[in-house]
Amino acid sequence: MSELTKKLNNPLFKQGTIFSLCFFLFQLIEFTVNDRAGYVLGADAVDCVYSIGIAFTAFGLLSYPLLKKVLTDKSLKVFNLISVLLVLICSAFMLQSTNNSLFLFSAFSALFFMGNLSGRVYEETAFSLNTNKHKGLIIGSSMSIAVLLQYLVQNYLNKDLYVLCILFGLMFMIKPNTSKTEEGNQTLLEYKDELITIGIATVLMTMLISLIDGVVVQMHALGTLSVSSYSRLFYALSLLIAGYIADIKNRKYLSLITVCVLFASSISTAFISSPNTYFAATSFMYLYSGFYVIYFTITFMDIAVRLNNCSLWAGMGRVIRSLVTAFMVIPTVIIYKEFGTISLIIGSCILSVLILLILLKPISSSLYSFDNEGHHELFIDENIRDYGDNYHLTDREIEVLGKLLTTEDGVQEIADSLFISRRVLQRYISSIYEKTSTKSRIGLFKSFTEYSK
Repeated sequence: MSELTKKLNNPLFKQGTIFSLCFFLFQLIEFTVNDRAGYVLGADAVDCVYSIGIAFTAFGLLSYPLLKKVLTDKSLKVFNLISVLLVLICSAFMLQSTNNSLFLFSAFSALFFMGNLSGRVYEETAFSLNTNKHKGLIIGSSMSIAVLLQYLVQNYLNKDLYVLCILFGLMFMIKPNTSKTEEGNQTLLEYKDELITIGIATVLMTMLISLIDGVVVQMHALGTLSVSSYSRLFYALSLLIAGYIADIKNRKYLSLITVCVLFASSISTAFISSPNTYFAATSFMYLYSGFYVIYFTITFMDIAVRLNNCSLWAGMGRVIRSLVTAFMVIPTVIIYKEFGTISLIIGSCILSVLILLILLKPISSSLYSFDNEGHHELFIDENIRDYGDNYHLTDREIEVLGKLLTTEDGVQEIADSLFISRRVLQRYISSIYEKTSTKSRIGLFKSFTEYSK
């Protein structure tokens, strides 16, 4: 029993549980809003409510870093408690109201404050799992469990009665701690190129998902298909697999496999044309959605912990996803009604190619690095980190140090592989030389060799 207690009190287990519950509640509220919108406003209004509601989630996520900057720890604690209560109250009104205005106000408010609470959870998860080698698997497992819980609730519980009870119990379980998380010490400029690449990739991936997402939401509202059917279990499975893949060789294959899986989007858009293949369409949609969600969640978290505004960037993938989805859903449905399935297939093919082009450079760099360094890479990394820590180098400086010591790449090649400008790289190199009391790359290598003896 004591061993079980120790496991339950493990900080990583607690943070994984909190993240899972947060993701579960986000999905549960989103699905319930859409279902109630169909009942209160009619099926034709569901896509519009979905678009606006998902945008409010993004606004809620963005409100958290703003509040963190202007509020004290005590005030932040009070606001967190208020947010929990407002989510519960707004959810209750949303579930019971048949008045159009009251329903919309309570639904959008619930999504906004759920977004605000999620901002804190994303930030704390990023820091808690920062150095854990199983970070991807923990996040993937947490999300997978959340999807399974949401599936059970949607299919086997009376939503009008039980959803509010579940919200009441779980919202207090995911209440964030009250202390402000320590920020990273690196500036946005240092990761500008990398953030731009990941940001554009996430936008394009979201556009790709939205091609079928809006159509599926509309069909669900009309009763043509169910987004809560057995096909949703493929979402839980893909989240788990993608999380496991993310941990292999420090994300080396995540981008490549995500791009490959996303090419299956044309299959799901083709299958949406017939009632006989609706299950296959939603199954494929959920399969590649899991990889996409893991990609933007983990890549932004990896960078966020190094920046001096982690509270903004930890959940930026979710923000981008929400805003782009809000913009895309209604136009996609209109295009589908006007031009049919072929328009979705063409759109998915074009977006898949664009995603590949955007990620081609980081994918090539990652695979090239593995092929040339192989299993020796981990041994060298351990020694380099020890050397860097001894001279108080930052995480980013240790990355540059690794390139200087283990490759013969020139300055521009190193800058390209790290997705930073030549000027920024030169600044890192100068700092490394100063801290290690060396004056050249050769001198740095000699210093490292002597230290490692």
